[in-house]
Amino acid sequence: MSLKKWFLSIARLKAEDREPLEIKSIASEVESRFSIEQANKFLEIADSDSFKMEKEIFVEKAALKKLTRLSGSSRALTLSFDSELLGESVVFDADSGTLVIKDLPKSLLKQLQSVSN
Repeated sequence: MSLKKWFLSIARLKAEDREPLEIKSIASEVESRFSIEQANKFLEIADSDSFKMEKEIFVEKAALKKLTRLSGSSRALTLSFDSELLGESVVFDADSGTLVIKDLPKSLLKQLQSVSN
């Protein structure tokens, strides 16, 4: 499991249980599960001017969702997907500004097939 995926799962659990994330505790877990370098980098980021995190923070579900999902909408289209899918079943071509979606949800696939017939 990647560090990001692990951290997001911990943050999700803490948000559901309405418990704070303890920065030192997370860094200690990162060190034991991943590496001391990543733990130090985590602490450096948490203490940087951009974040200045307290020793304990409460995770907001809405903020967490922004980290795990990509979404956008216009008058005619709404699109939302898990950021983990990017590069796998969702492929973005920056040069052409296009998005290719593979492995469509079955319900959407059925709808598309029925309209195209």
